[in-house]
Order: sequence, then C-alpha cells, then structure tokens
Amino acid sequence: GIYALSGNTTGTNNTALGFNALSFNTDGSQNTALGDSALANHTHGNNNIAVGWNALLSDTTGDSNVAIGGNALANNDTSFNTAIGTSALLSASTGNSNVAVGFEALASKTAGANNIALGTQAGNNLITGGGNIYIGNPGVDNDAGIIRLGNTQSATFIAGINGVDQGSPTAVFINTTTGQLGTTPPASSRRFKTDIKPMNQTSEAILALTRVTF
Repeated sequence: GIYALSGNTTGTNNTALGFNALSFNTDGSQNTALGDSALANHTHGNNNIAVGWNALLSDTTGDSNVAIGGNALANNDTSFNTAIGTSALLSASTGNSNVAVGFEALASKTAGANNIALGTQAGNNLITGGGNIYIGNPGVDNDAGIIRLGNTQSATFIAGINGVDQGSPTAVFINTTTGQLGTTPPASSRRFKTDIKPMNQTSEAILALTRVTF
C-alpha cells in the first residue's frame, strides 16, 4: 500500500499491508500491520500486531500489543494489551496488560491496567480503574479489583458448588440488593432492626422444652 513502511530505516522483520501501514516506523522490529493506517504512527516498539482500519493508529513506542478490528487500540501508546473487536479498547492511551474481546469492549477506558472484558461493550462504563474482570457486564467507572458477571440474567447455575464439603462452618451470604457475595453474615445490631417488641409470655413455652446436651 502507498507509504507502507516508507520511513523504515533499521527495523527488521516487519510486515505492512495497506495505506500508511507502519509508515513512520524507523527502527521497530517484528511488527505486523494489515489495514489502512494500521500502526501508522509507530516508530520504535516491537512485536505488535495490528489488523484492521486504524488499528493501533496512535501507538508510537508500545511493545507486544495485539489489535484486531477497526479502531482497536486506536489511541494506545503502552504495551502488552490485547483488543479483539471493532473499537475494542478504543480510548485507552495509558495502562498495560488489558484484554478486551468484543465490540467496543473497554472502549471508554482511558487509564488503568490489568482489566479483562469479554462481550459486546463489556466494561464500557469503565473510564479509569484497574484489575477488573467483566463478562457480559458494562461495569462501573472507577472500579478497582471488581468482578462483574452478566447484566440481564435472572438465574445463576454454577456446577461443582452444591454439596461440596469444605470442612468448616463458613457460609456464603448474598446481598439481594447488590448481588454481592461474601462470608460475613449481615449485621445483627439493634440499630439494623425495626419493629422490636417484647416476647412477654411467648418465651415460657420455649423454656418449658426439655433441654439436653450432646
């Protein structure tokens, strides 16, 4: 394609196919650019793969990125990111080691590392935040170390949980408002209760029961 690898000086083992593909690369090596303006502004980084229009368009010195899809990682200039899908990780300019698979997955994220998003627009509400996992969920901005699975489902079935003996009294509790799981039971303080009334003579029937130890 016109201007493909036109600026290359000392870079080796590069492949460029498409208008402006790797056109500014000078000494970066082992890069592959397939598509109009794929890796167009790249100069020094190595081992990048860009397939699609504007894929890794703004990247200049990043290493080991994979962008497959139009506008995938279009604003990236960091390393070790993987974007598969049109506009996946579109806005990401900083933050390493993110993985986005799906149309517009993590498309709004500008900063933050170690995020994983699978599904159409998965993690798309996240702008800054790291260490999150989104599967079929748009996420929440500023999430940090959060796992969000599903968004519109009404039931959950997970094999290998029911009937498994862990050998301890630990139980799992569910907050039915937020859906969050935890091992700490709800607070039992008086300030969390309403309509508290005395038992009066009701307790006498309980005290009349035969009590045993074993």
